[in-house]
Amino acid sequence: MKQSRIRMDVTTSAALDARSRLLRGLLDASREGLLAADARDGRILLANATACALLATDEDSLLGEPVDSLPLWPADWSLRVPRETLREDAGKGIDFVTVHNGNTLEIRTRWLAVGHNELLLIALNDPSERLRAEAALHESEARFRGILEQLPAISVQGYDEERRVTFWHDANERIYGYRREEAIGRRIEDLIPARHRGVERA
Repeated sequence: MKQSRIRMDVTTSAALDARSRLLRGLLDASREGLLAADARDGRILLANATACALLATDEDSLLGEPVDSLPLWPADWSLRVPRETLREDAGKGIDFVTVHNGNTLEIRTRWLAVGHNELLLIALNDPSERLRAEAALHESEARFRGILEQLPAISVQGYDEERRVTFWHDANERIYGYRREEAIGRRIEDLIPARHRGVERA
């Protein structure tokens, strides 16, 4: 009986270790810098790899340090003030933009209760990566639209989740009789007769 209990405890411990490694891997894979601090005394409990990279330090140097000591906060920052504010509305948080080592960082803070513990969660983002991704997306969309505009014999429409037209080119005008400025923003059902639509809504 004792041997069985020992084996079960070892198995349980191994499973917990594997789960901890998985969770840690997920945290470190995030493109968002994540810090967790004890909301009572402000000591940092966790910092993922992205946060360390953005702050140009390592986790060992951050753990146990007061979150107030991070070179991120506005001049009037105090842990007590955001804690009281965040507790009133945990979903709202306090957001601001700062500059660290010459780089702009977007900071979001949230208060979180986990059992009997109170945590201050801090998310750090480098907006330059997001802006580059948005620019690349806009460029890709522009190229795609350019290709579609070069297909005068094929009718192509674009519409959003509410089925309001977002793209309408010359072939549509010839086939359905609506100019681009008349079509954009209208529901696709109002422009194209049912017999011409490939998919019917229930």
